[in-house]
Amino acid sequence: MKKLILFSILTFTLSTIAFSQQYGWIDISANIPGTTKGLSDVYFLSDNEGWISSSWNAEIYHTTDGGLTFEVQTTPLGATQAVQMLDSINGYSGGAGGWVYKTDDGGQNWNILASMGTLLDISFPPGTDP
Repeated sequence: MKKLILFSILTFTLSTIAFSQQYGWIDISANIPGTTKGLSDVYFLSDNEGWISSSWNAEIYHTTDGGLTFEVQTTPLGATQAVQMLDSINGYSGGAGGWVYKTDDGGQNWNILASMGTLLDISFPPGTDP
């Protein structure tokens, strides 16, 4: 019985190590310009293109190479808590202060769409057109 338990633990440990190496997370925080304090939301459209919002400042970080590099995109007011893109051109962001922003140029410009209570997340079901 002891051998069976030892074998099970050893098998589980080795498989965990093997799979975590193959499918593990990669730390890309050093690639994000400025501080990584307050990173609040991550949204990727594909393996390469994604956005990260920051509740620490009025910035959204955009990558087109899977997180190797990021460009800074600035929102007009306040920190952002959430970001969701419908495609690589159109998307929404919002956060503290109740501001909701919309972009129709991939995030180069974020325009104020509305003001409401603090927004912690944005989500659109597939096939909807907000």
